Formats: sequence, C-alpha cells, structure tokens
Amino acid sequence: MTEEYSEARARKAKKADFRKILKKVPSRKPLIGNELYGKNKNYNTISR
Repeated sequence: MTEEYSEARARKAKKADFRKILKKVPSRKPLIGNELYGKNKNYNTISR
C-alpha cells in the first residue's frame, strides 16, 4: 500500500462513518504496553 493510495482513501472517508464504527468499540483500558501517556485519562476518546 503506497502513501498516495492511503491519502486518496483518507480524502474519500467520511468522519461520520468513522465515528459510527468507533461507537462499536468498547471503552476499556489498553493492554499493557499499548498505553498512551498524557493528560487525558479517558480511553477510546476520539471525539465521539
């Protein structure tokens, strides 16, 4: 998969569809080693 192909697909994507898919993902702590460090302690919080 090339960078150009990925960029073209991303331009065609709809944010509403992405959010719809994310709503199906359970909100839970990440596995050990997959943690993201920062101020936000909430998990799976991508502007739902």
